[in-house]
Amino acid sequence: MKQSLVLWLAVSFGGALGTAARFGTNLLCKSLPVAFPLATLVVNGCGCLVMGLVIGHLSTRPAVPDIVRLTLTTGILGGFTTFSAFSMETVVLWRETQPVL
Repeated sequence: MKQSLVLWLAVSFGGALGTAARFGTNLLCKSLPVAFPLATLVVNGCGCLVMGLVIGHLSTRPAVPDIVRLTLTTGILGGFTTFSAFSMETVVLWRETQPVL
């Protein structure tokens, strides 16, 4: 029970950081004279790229604790962009031979 509470708090803290970074990106992009929803493109593009790099890096290091993996992926990057979390889950399902899901 204690371990799951610690994981929950770590993911929540990471999510707060990711959400703050997304808000900052939105503010920065709104200050630019562009009609296109640039913030969404930047957040989703960067988030997916970083998610892929992190997952790829962590997959070669099985000794990385769950708290680190979950804080980085589900917390920070999931809070930064939900699209990167969607992409990660899609890849996991594909690897588990469940692409229809």
